[in-house]
Amino acid sequence: MRVIKRDRTHEAFDRRKLASSLAKACEKRSIGLVRLAQAVEEIANEIEINGSEITSAEIGGKVLERLREIDEVAYLRYASVHRRFEDVTRFVDEIHALGRHPKPNELQPELFPDKPNNGCI
Repeated sequence: MRVIKRDRTHEAFDRRKLASSLAKACEKRSIGLVRLAQAVEEIANEIEINGSEITSAEIGGKVLERLREIDEVAYLRYASVHRRFEDVTRFVDEIHALGRHPKPNELQPELFPDKPNNGCI
């Protein structure tokens, strides 16, 4: 698997770099190492299925998808570097965009908010 970087150079895909960037975004957050390792594995599997080349921007997009699910602060940290925020306005816009996307685990309770469970799953 080859990664096409922003400057158009190519390098071999390295899971360690992926893990390092996720760890850096999640630094000082209460996110377990198992969860980070799982995210690295999921992203790497997606990347390897897609073919022999991928852009660093595509990898960054996949990282952002995972971080949005894991931790919003880590997501913002990574997004600020990946999307190269130039000013506070872009940062604030990204925070507002986060608020418009419900977390996956928040969707389930909204399906039937007024219906009792009645012992059914």
